[in-house]
Amino acid sequence: MGSGASRKPSERLLRIIAGLISLVGLGIASYIMIEQIQDRIPTCGPGGGCGTVLSSKYAQLFGVPLYYFGVLGYISIFITTLISGDRGRMLGFVLSFFGFGMSAYLTFLQYVVIESICVWCRGSAIAMTLLFVTCLIRLLMYYGTDPDPGDDGLAELSENENPPAATDLPQQST
Repeated sequence: MGSGASRKPSERLLRIIAGLISLVGLGIASYIMIEQIQDRIPTCGPGGGCGTVLSSKYAQLFGVPLYYFGVLGYISIFITTLISGDRGRMLGFVLSFFGFGMSAYLTFLQYVVIESICVWCRGSAIAMTLLFVTCLIRLLMYYGTDPDPGDDGLAELSENENPPAATDLPQQST
């Protein structure tokens, strides 16, 4: 194999990719939100299923239109790309995991229950899937690679080592 076979993307590159994808998703969710707030149906292309999907009972969760969750989700995931270290990795993964799960469920509903496709919703689902994959790669490749901020330089005992017993300590003479 060539030397490029063992190369892995830097965490910085993965953060940039996730940030760009989240901005694309934010653009899609924002477009749907703006059109719906103005009582317009987003331009949907030849199939014209956006109106059907966005007016279905599945377009809301607890009475809140799903595009609000989309906008909030993409903003939140974008913020995680600005956070270095394990905290940013885990937050990005968890948020994108839930977004991916919700997108998969909504895609199922479009194809099986609603029987109509919204191309903007599909674009958002694709963006969320790419975000999930990118955040998962970031987590798997780099989780735990940062130095522990609370590390005072003392080595931890491994599972096979036992702490010294009190009888093993040097005795002070009195």
